[in-house]
Amino acid sequence: MTVSGLPEPCIHHARSICHLALDMMEIAGQVQVDGESVQITIGIHTGEVVTGVIGQRMPRYCLFGNTVNLTSRTETTGEKGKINVSEYTYRCLMSPENSDPQFHLEHRGPVSMKGKKEPMQVWFLSRKNTGIEVWLIRALRLFLRKNRKWKIQADMPEMTLEWNEFLLIDRNTSVKFNFTVVLRNRLEPNLP
Repeated sequence: MTVSGLPEPCIHHARSICHLALDMMEIAGQVQVDGESVQITIGIHTGEVVTGVIGQRMPRYCLFGNTVNLTSRTETTGEKGKINVSEYTYRCLMSPENSDPQFHLEHRGPVSMKGKKEPMQVWFLSRKNTGIEVWLIRALRLFLRKNRKWKIQADMPEMTLEWNEFLLIDRNTSVKFNFTVVLRNRLEPNLP
């Protein structure tokens, strides 16, 4: 189980956990076992929980409450190989602080779940295919992962992009993109 917005509350908890889920699905799709891609099913639900550290020998940060149960039910009743999002998380994703243009939400419909009198509305979450922008973002993430000394953040106005060459191949369309990314500290003098 993974949680967002704990122990420190944050307003964009739903967006963060959805990005994690999308990245997990993408990575799982690249893993092969006995010649077949690994398929995972993810359930995402939003709500209040009670938390605490349990145990003395091996302390663990534990979550309790109906939200934990509904999250589990969202996953176990979910369609295999998909990200299944509860109506509560869907509402959060519709708010300005959690919305993201990369998110594509497709209504699955009502799903009966143990512990709920009425069926809960569920959506499938996937990443929109917005073309080159998505590939540029993925390549930039890859660059930042491979070159950990560089970090790009919106709150770092002293940083700017520098050039570094990439070759990105879209496996779905066999299209190759050549582009460059540059990250430079604006506080350093420009060198010829």
